[in-house]
Formats: sequence, structure tokens, C-alpha cells
Amino acid sequence: MNDAYLVAAGTGLRFILEDRGESIPKTIAVSVPVAVTAIGDARNAVGFMIIDLPLQETDLERAVAIVAKQTAAAKPSARAAGTTFRSPRVAGIFDKFAKRQHMIGAVVSNVHGPRGPLTLDGAALVQLWPLGPLAGNVRIGFTAASYNDKFWIGIQTDAEHLPPASKIAQAVERALDEIASTTS
Repeated sequence: MNDAYLVAAGTGLRFILEDRGESIPKTIAVSVPVAVTAIGDARNAVGFMIIDLPLQETDLERAVAIVAKQTAAAKPSARAAGTTFRSPRVAGIFDKFAKRQHMIGAVVSNVHGPRGPLTLDGAALVQLWPLGPLAGNVRIGFTAASYNDKFWIGIQTDAEHLPPASKIAQAVERALDEIASTTS
């Protein structure tokens, strides 16, 4: 599912480039957070892997296979590397780098949630709106969360420079629908 989601996010990125009249590169690099084994008391330790999403591949099944090969290779080393930031000083250095970097086109995150429903003081949680922060000079983020056997996607954009997130979401939804209808 995650590989299909990454390809769908790539379709959203391709839509942005087409909407802006830009040429479509062969790939675009995205940062994908990866859960790592807890370090000390930190239970939400996160590393990251860089995945090159194929933007010129029109066969979405093939694109999923390309991405799956990358994630299978990158995930073990990303998990072994551990957390990205272990001190405020390192986070500050990374923040300066992030404002000038030209390596990452987007952040694409997927959070696995509980399969069953949650309640808070007896009230059921019925919908999610997953959002992740935009940082540095990254102008779009895709955040997905699974919850209660549903898959929710939130898209955050720099509205001053990009098309409306709702239009990007339509491209992502079409890609997911196509992938679901053509894969076994």
C-alpha cells in the first residue's frame, strides 16, 4: 500500500509541474519518514529514506514496482541509521541546510494507525485529517494515516506557489483508483 501511495504522490507532483508548464523530470526525490527501533525512552524514533519517484513512467503498475524495489532496499538502512536529530544543535544545523537544499522535492509520510475505532470520553473518532509540517524550502507534503480500516491522505501546500491542494488531491485519487483497479 505504501509503495502505491508513494506513486500516487508522485502523480500529484507531476500534476503540479504540468500545471505550471514545467518540464517533467525522469524522477523527483522525496523524503519518506521511517519508524526506527525506540532509542532509550524515545518511542517515536524516526529516520528517513530518500526515494526517487518515477514521474515519466505512465504505467502505474510498473511505477509501483520501481518504487517497491527502492523502498525494500532503502528501508533497512534508514531504520539502522536511527533518528535524524539527537540534539537541538543538530536540529539547528539541519534547519539551516533545509532552507537552502535542492535535493528533496516533497515529504511523503504514512502513519499506521489502529485497525479498530478509538473513542475519547465515549465519543467515537470517525474521521482523520492527517497533516505534517512543511519545513525548509519544501513546498508540499503528503501525509497519510490508516485508521479503522480506512486510508486517509492530507496534502499541505505552499498556496502562494502551488495549485490548490484539492486539485493535487484529485490527481492523487485518480492514481490510487487506477492502481487499485489494475493490481491484484
